[in-house]
Amino acid sequence: MHENTPAQPLATKAFALVTSVIGAALVVACSAEATPSTGSYTVNFPSVAAAVATDTVQLFVFDAKGQDPNSVCSELMLKVKSKQDLGPSILTGPAVAPCDLAAGAKAITIPYGEKAIVALGQSGGVTLLAGCVQETVGTGNLPISVSLGIVSTKTSVKATTCTKLSDFCSQACK
Repeated sequence: MHENTPAQPLATKAFALVTSVIGAALVVACSAEATPSTGSYTVNFPSVAAAVATDTVQLFVFDAKGQDPNSVCSELMLKVKSKQDLGPSILTGPAVAPCDLAAGAKAITIPYGEKAIVALGQSGGVTLLAGCVQETVGTGNLPISVSLGIVSTKTSVKATTCTKLSDFCSQACK
């Protein structure tokens, strides 16, 4: 986990990734000729408060073959922010609570090729956080890291007394 220490300047705290949640093994699917590859995914929350406010995180995988790598995620994030349908995903992962992600729960299988991976954080049935990363999925270990950001400036995240997601998960704070 990335944790800020009290000695860090406030500006650094504001821009640092406060919480990384390590997901479970990510098994990468392949053809019958090759053995599946294993990897992991990490979801980076913009703050501890955002992680605490999130009920679930869900991954959606889109085929990005032949698409401009500089625009595929931008287009998907624009659709999320304008509440448009993202279109058909080739894979939808299970909705997982941030504490379960931190504990290493839930696996996902991704086919080989160019993929755009979108992570959506829901709170009360509303998309609060979103992030996207484009990856080439193939043989070998593929750690995926998706950084989430607040979807709408009209949405606020409630303050928390928790300084780490692990404190929230263990009910060590209110």
